[in-house]
Amino acid sequence: MTDEKDLSQIVANNNAAKTRIFVFGIDYRIDTHLLDRIAGISGGYRTYVTPGEDLEVKLSSFYEKIRFPVLTGISVDFGEVKVRNVHPGKLPDLFRNSQIVITGRYRVHARTTIVMKGTIAGEKKTFEYRLDFPDRSTQNEFIPQIWAAQHVGYLLDEIRLNGENRELKDEIMETARKYGIVTPYTSLLILEEEERRRMPGESPAAAPLKTEISHDLSFRGTLEKEYGHMADREGMGSVNASREIYALQNTINRTQVYQGKERLEYRAQSGGVRNLASQVRNVQGRAVYQSNNVWIDSAVQNVRTTSRRKIQFGTKEYFGLLANEPASAQFLALGKNVQFVLNNVLYEIHE
Repeated sequence: MTDEKDLSQIVANNNAAKTRIFVFGIDYRIDTHLLDRIAGISGGYRTYVTPGEDLEVKLSSFYEKIRFPVLTGISVDFGEVKVRNVHPGKLPDLFRNSQIVITGRYRVHARTTIVMKGTIAGEKKTFEYRLDFPDRSTQNEFIPQIWAAQHVGYLLDEIRLNGENRELKDEIMETARKYGIVTPYTSLLILEEEERRRMPGESPAAAPLKTEISHDLSFRGTLEKEYGHMADREGMGSVNASREIYALQNTINRTQVYQGKERLEYRAQSGGVRNLASQVRNVQGRAVYQSNNVWIDSAVQNVRTTSRRKIQFGTKEYFGLLANEPASAQFLALGKNVQFVLNNVLYEIHE
């Protein structure tokens, strides 16, 4: 029997004690799909050591991480707040000097009590936290991108281990594009969507990534190859995909969002080397992409408005916008050529 689904199910069926299984792979000649399934089913972690990495350091770090469990069998009840797309879906155990970041989405403002339960040294414990879930907050605008990275990571793993379908690809594309999750595994889907949406004669604002890399004809092939590695069960590409997608699932800050960034370099029209992941900023909870010398808000592609204002940089009208709409400052700070949506108005700032 070699099918990883059947093998992992055998492991699950014989794990009556529901013991968490932590998988540890060395080198590239390993079946990442099988190991990842076993870890996922049992709620354990996965760790891989590639050629050139220090095995002793990896092993000691792994051991230090799991040898002191603090809280096990964790569950969380969000009370009156109706949540969706919560990650991680299966909560892991909490170990000493580590943390669990839970992200999700909610629709209606509420102040509620969150109840967390777990076991400490065999004794069941309950913790209660009174929290406010606001309608909309301008604080902590990095949180939507953290959630998006985790959500995309879980969706990509669905494709890796169970195969792709149109619904999964569309959800990954929409989330990754809106929040700027630019990786070797999401960029191809964003480009495909831009190609479908862009009509002949339409502004480059409809396809900022496509417009930016259009001069490097080989780069799309690079992205197709990287995306294809998700289907590989073993090899360097398979290990990279497993490690980077798992890292997305466990994102806790913005520095972890751009997994595989080093493989997103391309040749620009100017002849210089640029990096696709370096050409995205997160403003007011959504992505803004640099296309040549123009920064383009991801909301531009979907905006439905007849209200459009074209304003020259540095003019009286420009400073009037800044004074009357303080929220525009974050977009204007990007440069002299910016297209963004604010209060259902499409602004085009130009030199």
